[in-house]
Amino acid sequence: MVNAGAAKTDIMRAAPWYMRVGAKVLGPVVFDSVETSAHNVVEAVRRDDWKGPLYWGRPGKFEQRTPIDLSTTSTQHLMDISRTLTGA
Repeated sequence: MVNAGAAKTDIMRAAPWYMRVGAKVLGPVVFDSVETSAHNVVEAVRRDDWKGPLYWGRPGKFEQRTPIDLSTTSTQHLMDISRTLTGA
């Protein structure tokens, strides 16, 4: 799992004017570049030694990661519900 953070994209283009202004003013402080936001995913794909599941809480900080303990029972339950809902 990756926290991509708030990436500098054009996602606010259809937002109300006041949200676009807020994003323009706060953008330099709160938004990460697309490169920084994608860094952890790209780095994980490029490595042969990457083991998951992991969570990266900070975009661009590949070494700062937290292991995730998955319950096999909960995972299977979620998959079963997803299949039922999607008809897959």
